[in-house]
Amino acid sequence: MPKEGNSECVRKLAVANVLSGRRIVHIVYLFTQIQNEKHHGDTDRSFMDMDFVKEEVDVLHCTWIFKCRVCNIVSEIMSENRENKETYMTINETAVHRILATGGGYSQLSECSAGVDMHCMSNKTFLNHMKKVSDAIDDAALQSMVDAAEE
Repeated sequence: MPKEGNSECVRKLAVANVLSGRRIVHIVYLFTQIQNEKHHGDTDRSFMDMDFVKEEVDVLHCTWIFKCRVCNIVSEIMSENRENKETYMTINETAVHRILATGGGYSQLSECSAGVDMHCMSNKTFLNHMKKVSDAIDDAALQSMVDAAEE
């Protein structure tokens, strides 16, 4: 499973056979993964033949692990696509960005997460994401100024 940033920034829980609370998902990506989940060569197995094994949580990003009852193949279903990180902010970065954009900080994110029964990142993880988001905003602002100067 892909990880964000350095290992200090990643908080992972593995909870076997227990799901609780709420999640943020990219619904089209989630359903596409489920629809495309076919496996084991010439047999016609699909997601309907899979049992939930565990959930891996990286703050707001989730990966659900399933195992086929017939052929024992293990598959991962993720809450968002993390393959295009250069042009796409992860859900963790997006949460930090939106909290900062509204004038809030870690306390507001923590309260909001608790209020809707979702996982929340640690203060240290928040600061790591804040640095990434701030750097991206600075880069975009600089590029905008360069583009304006060239006109």
